[in-house]
Amino acid sequence: MSTVDQNQKYSNDPQGGSSISESSAASIGYQSHLSTIPPLKTEPRPDQDQPKAKAYKFSFKGEGIDLLGRYLIDAVLTIFTFGIYSFWMRNNLRKFFYEHTTFTKQKFRWHGTGAELFKAGLKIFLGFIGVIIVFAIVGSIAPKILPLFQLILFFGFILLMPYIAIGSYRYQASRLTIGGIKFRHKKPSDMQAFSISYFKYFLMSLISFGYFTPQATDLM
Repeated sequence: MSTVDQNQKYSNDPQGGSSISESSAASIGYQSHLSTIPPLKTEPRPDQDQPKAKAYKFSFKGEGIDLLGRYLIDAVLTIFTFGIYSFWMRNNLRKFFYEHTTFTKQKFRWHGTGAELFKAGLKIFLGFIGVIIVFAIVGSIAPKILPLFQLILFFGFILLMPYIAIGSYRYQASRLTIGGIKFRHKKPSDMQAFSISYFKYFLMSLISFGYFTPQATDLM
């Protein structure tokens, strides 16, 4: 029997009818008021089981025999072009690996070209020629400071390595799509922290004679 039924008492009114007593009416009004209060939202405790997020995995469906055929053809072309075709070879390898990788049953698409890599390589080559010319000039004018100049250039190149790595990542991200969605690699907000991490993993790879290189690449 409910609280209302237990507290419900009837009294005869002057008209000979019956009515609910004041205490019973108050009980009914109190319960009606409680029914209008929304339930409180409680946060789940850390020890309670949380719903697990659905995991999505990458999958690679390339075959070694396909890569071998592509690699042999590109290697022959690289030899006959005295290394010039190596830029197209690198682009073909990236295309093979990216376009044989799927995510949620969708394939990646690679839009980079060998010509883009060739132009970048040509700029690096011209810069290298410029450095050699500067070395020759400095060596003829002031041969005594040539070792110091070489040391400055060496450490300057070392300091540029993190920026070169970021440029490579940004280029690859800009040429990659999946399901019509374009990627973009943002420059780290704290370049100094990235550079320190880069040199730390680089030195670990160097000291371990390349043994730590896969782990360093994964961490980067």
